[in-house]
Amino acid sequence: MSKLKRYQNQVLPDEFNETTTEFHNSEEMLKRLKEAREKKESVYAYCLSTHRDTGELELEFMYGSNVIGNVPLDEVTYKQNGDQVHIGRAIDTVGKIIGVKILAIDESDPDNIVVKCSRKDHVQEIADRYNKDIENNEFTEGMLVKGIVTGYDNNKVFVDIGGDVTAILGVADIARVYVKHPGTKYKTGDKVELAIKKLYANPTKISLSRAMMLPGWESIDKRFSVGKIVPGMIKNKIPTGVFIELNESFEGLAENLPEDKHYNFGDKVKVCILTIDKKREKIKLKVIENR
Repeated sequence: MSKLKRYQNQVLPDEFNETTTEFHNSEEMLKRLKEAREKKESVYAYCLSTHRDTGELELEFMYGSNVIGNVPLDEVTYKQNGDQVHIGRAIDTVGKIIGVKILAIDESDPDNIVVKCSRKDHVQEIADRYNKDIENNEFTEGMLVKGIVTGYDNNKVFVDIGGDVTAILGVADIARVYVKHPGTKYKTGDKVELAIKKLYANPTKISLSRAMMLPGWESIDKRFSVGKIVPGMIKNKIPTGVFIELNESFEGLAENLPEDKHYNFGDKVKVCILTIDKKREKIKLKVIENR
């Protein structure tokens, strides 16, 4: 993998959070929650549940405490589906440690103190930071970011990089070789580290690349040479032969295949490297049959 620099101001998605804000007792917790409200600072709490109809989140700041947080659906995120937040956004937070801003604290019932929170303000602050850093050239192309795969279609992967900012990984940027479908490499929920290929501010648009992180043709001599027999995988068929992946950076073409052999996508084969043309970035292969 490459030695690209990581974006230092990134705030990772909820899936990466491992601990809540630490409190030693309820009194200290309540004091610090009030301070966070005044200073508009974020705190981290465990999302216990949401309601299927209202989408309201129930939060736990400290196990066994009489202080419970709640986040109304319209405070879950700034990302909206039409005129309202999709309830799926609320469901996605259940069982995770999430960052929130404190909006109000209701102490009218000392045995059941309710803290109204906003996840929306927390993630909006992150998204605004990204946008500002892009404008100030502190968040640039070629930097590395971590994220969580939220889905994919036939030609791209959707990656949350924090702040509910969705970046796009195109299928052509997954590797330096042909990738048939994003689903062959990724599944929803995968944690990934990827390079920034392109990004724009106002509005924030980000495209990602994994291929940028992989060795290029300048490194081929360290791994492959003419005459070597190595394993490969069938990636694509054309009338004159098949393309065979040697690794995620290199693939080659094998022609003159035996007429009685039929190869399918994903078949494992052994190949002999016949030629390596660095100038044209082409490799010729021969499939080797076991005797």
